[in-house]
Amino acid sequence: MKVQLFMLALLLSGVLLNAQNILLVDDSNDSFDNTSAIGNGLTNNGLAFDLFNAADSAASPSFALMTDYDLVIWHTSTALVSLNFWNQNETDNTNLSQYLDEGGNLWLIGNDFLSNRYGGPPDTFQNGDFVYDYLGITQFNAESFNNDGLLGLPQVRPVEGQPIPGLTLIFWQLPTLPDADAITAREEAIAIYEMGHDNYVLAGEITGMWYAGANHRALTFAFALALANNQGLIDATIGSVVDFFAGFIVDTEEINDVATTISVYPNPSSAVARLSFNLKEAAVVNVDVVNMLGQQVATVLSSTTLASGTHQLDWQPKTSLPNGLYQFRITVNGQLTQKAVTLNR
Repeated sequence: MKVQLFMLALLLSGVLLNAQNILLVDDSNDSFDNTSAIGNGLTNNGLAFDLFNAADSAASPSFALMTDYDLVIWHTSTALVSLNFWNQNETDNTNLSQYLDEGGNLWLIGNDFLSNRYGGPPDTFQNGDFVYDYLGITQFNAESFNNDGLLGLPQVRPVEGQPIPGLTLIFWQLPTLPDADAITAREEAIAIYEMGHDNYVLAGEITGMWYAGANHRALTFAFALALANNQGLIDATIGSVVDFFAGFIVDTEEINDVATTISVYPNPSSAVARLSFNLKEAAVVNVDVVNMLGQQVATVLSSTTLASGTHQLDWQPKTSLPNGLYQFRITVNGQLTQKAVTLNR
């Protein structure tokens, strides 16, 4: 019940991204046009986007290009080809690294991006490896079909307690999905999807994760979302994910008629997170911080009347609090809104 309440609060606080700030990178180079399913999902959610065809360009989008976008959705689809994600030569993509170092946001979708560079599993990653530093992956454990006795992956299911509202069970156009990757997350990362069903040999293995680094955020789907059973399922997943990213990307938003803007800086925070907001008139304000389960972990301001103008409140997390996703829960004259903040010491 607490998880449901937290997810509802996130939905209430979600603001869709400014449409022109999404870049969809088609790095699939397949004959199935799978990237069109992702593009249709964005369009069906009312989200405009720019498309960069990396396969046709035989290149990654440049750092200068990516800096114009709040969110880069990088789609590798299902084909084991020379991906521009790895510069076609199995090396780190410095354009993408620089974009993420400068505060970028990445949603990586598709099979084979690990096999494309590292070959088949198993493999282990450490500090200095792109997938460790930017995606939060410590191990490449297995691939469906190749490491499950030629069964293929029946479904993926949201991990209990994961923070993205609206995610549901995903199954496929065919009975099972080959080449989905089983991965292990860094301690600071959050598992989003796991392999299922319960009787499947790789059940419980992580295949989707969220990782917030010092300056960037990355969501990895190590499976082919474009091959979900129907477009409606793809649409719903894309809407939930983009709305979730928006909670981090939008720096200012309406609270209500009294409180006009809200921002959190720095975000992610390593020590002190500063909440700023503006009041058009005097109002009673209460500010709490809650964790992913909706449990209160701190009171920043308790039912205090504040004058009109700009106000700044600091939250210094207790050292006992683990890294991860939290929410400022702000009540202004009885009206509630929330703002996400990531703790990353």
